[in-house]
Amino acid sequence: GEGILGQQESVVKNEIAGGEANEIEAGQVLYHDLGRNKSLMVFIHVPKCAGSQAFSAYSQLTPNRSWFPPPNMGINSFGAPGCGRIPLHGSTHCGFSELEDCFSGGFARSIITPNSIWKQSSWPKETPRRYVTILRNPIKRVISEFHWWANTTYGCLHPGGGFNKAFNAWPKQACEAGAQSIENWVRSKYNVAHNRQTKYIAQMDHAKAPSRHDEETAERFELTDCVSYHSGLQEAHWGAVYEGCKYHDCLSGLINADDSLSANAQQTLESHFFFVGIQDAFEESVDLFGKLAAPAVNLSEVNQRFDMFDHKSKKPSVSEEVQKLIQERNRQDVLLYNFAVKRFLAACDANGVFVENREELLIE
Repeated sequence: GEGILGQQESVVKNEIAGGEANEIEAGQVLYHDLGRNKSLMVFIHVPKCAGSQAFSAYSQLTPNRSWFPPPNMGINSFGAPGCGRIPLHGSTHCGFSELEDCFSGGFARSIITPNSIWKQSSWPKETPRRYVTILRNPIKRVISEFHWWANTTYGCLHPGGGFNKAFNAWPKQACEAGAQSIENWVRSKYNVAHNRQTKYIAQMDHAKAPSRHDEETAERFELTDCVSYHSGLQEAHWGAVYEGCKYHDCLSGLINADDSLSANAQQTLESHFFFVGIQDAFEESVDLFGKLAAPAVNLSEVNQRFDMFDHKSKKPSVSEEVQKLIQERNRQDVLLYNFAVKRFLAACDANGVFVENREELLIE
């Protein structure tokens, strides 16, 4: 493939819904040609990037397209049917490598409801697929994750008081730091929120779908979550990458300093992704996706459903000092985000999508 922004020297033959070939002038389409009515769209939901709203909008624009997870089936946008052992939902918040392993292993499930009866079947291993996701300004994303999980009963706090042992997205030590202040949490060696977007997208050959977890792993961790989400699995996974390093001594720092990770993630976006939206330009992302994947759809009807979902007016609710600290500790995500923004803006320009706040998107 020529990558997300592969400039095309000649006329591109692009299959559209209905199966007919449509010639598109060179440079007009900058994202991967899917064979729009054939390839499976696989959605990756990075926490606190408006993944639920993006998945809803993109799937509404392409009602005749097959998606994973299947929309309108009561499955969350972060579910992965078949990739874990929860009936129907599969697993939680899988990254690229785990989803690829899930498909290549024949675990991924399709779900249909003929005559209102649930029916599951496996996607063939060779199913043509392209990935879709949405990324966010890393500083805002990390702050949002803190407010979402630090002192809430669906995060660190148990409804009856004390630590919520069922919450596994952060280590207990990160929860304890978050209970003190956002600055303590940002500085914590146990903070797994940093560089989360890069960790979701980077291609790691030894990452396994939860369906493959061996019995030893099964005894120590739940089989429902993915490495990208489960803090215990993350430590085991990334510790193996960095010679047994653990959270308490070096792991977060090594990840943040390893520029090969963002380079890896950038290459993965180029080679495997059809579309990468930008949460900080949410409406424009919907418009661009529609132009690329569903040119015959009335975009205004979809955008009206998200008029109240205003990302541009939200300002970080922490000091500039803490924001700077977050930026420093999310080096890989900043590199990946700026890469994605530049390509998003180029694609918008090529397809007539006006981006109102374009000067504010890149992180200096």
